[in-house]
Amino acid sequence: MQPLALVGGSSSGIGLAIARELSEQGYEVIMTSSNQDKLANAAKGIRNSKYFVADFGVLGDVIKLINYVESIRIPDVIILNTGGPKKGTIEELYACDYQYAHNLTFLSHMLIVKAFVNRMDNGRIINVSSKLVKEPKSDMILSESYRAALATALKGISKTGYNCTINTVYTGSVYTNRFVNLNKGEHRIKGITERTPVKYIASPDHYANLVKVMISEDFSYVNGASINFDGGDSVSF
Repeated sequence: MQPLALVGGSSSGIGLAIARELSEQGYEVIMTSSNQDKLANAAKGIRNSKYFVADFGVLGDVIKLINYVESIRIPDVIILNTGGPKKGTIEELYACDYQYAHNLTFLSHMLIVKAFVNRMDNGRIINVSSKLVKEPKSDMILSESYRAALATALKGISKTGYNCTINTVYTGSVYTNRFVNLNKGEHRIKGITERTPVKYIASPDHYANLVKVMISEDFSYVNGASINFDGGDSVSF
């Protein structure tokens, strides 16, 4: 029987690249995101894939996704990933923004982990997070706060002794649509590239290569870790 992977946010960008890599590694892949058209189109290019439309900001969708995955079997790999929440400063955000971001970026992932973590067999849970957790910005309040909550909770869960490893990746600049939308203008992207010590912006495929290593047996002793994926751009270590 093929190993099974659940990949969040896999209609484009990092999630899609990870889904493609896992398929090439022999996994059956369940792809999920909130955009049905994009997801269906993306899944056409991934061998041995299924897809399930779910908005991680809507807990009912997440519960339906969990039930769907359970109807197939317990996943061997779970990639916790979703589109980022709304950008904004404290003055620009409202209670509804916080509630949606809480579900999207924190609670949905906790429900998925709770559903499967104690039934995985030599499993891998990888949290696609952000370097904002360690280096916050004034206009990214939602992303940095709920991602920090998830990373902290997962660190605690990793100490419980389940038959899986749980690790977080603090993601810096990766050339995705969200990166372009948050950094409008070629001059701004050029500036980010020049200040990054490795002098280039990673592609989603670079990220998928990291995941390939993290799911391997050679990585099995690494648990509860936080890994910077930012080309050396962050100040934190």
